[in-house]
Amino acid sequence: MRQDQYILKSAYKPPISMMKLTKSLNQIDLTEKIIADEKREPVSNGLISLFDPYHVSCLLCNYSRLKEDCWGHFDSDWWYLMEDFDNLSERALK
Repeated sequence: MRQDQYILKSAYKPPISMMKLTKSLNQIDLTEKIIADEKREPVSNGLISLFDPYHVSCLLCNYSRLKEDCWGHFDSDWWYLMEDFDNLSERALK
């Protein structure tokens, strides 16, 4: 009876299996168009943009994991994104 509850539960609500982050770290779409709005602030239409504070916050929160996962993968888009993020953060901290 105890095992039957898990079978019934998975029949009504299938379990969610998470994919590892490293499976999708090879290619991302980094194309974007940056324009200025009425307040002369940059606005981007890209998937990931360093102009968006939410994206920068996510990069900062997951920085060490992202850096480890893309380290040495010079053919991946994430490596270049993290390299640009490092350069930008160094300039901002100076």
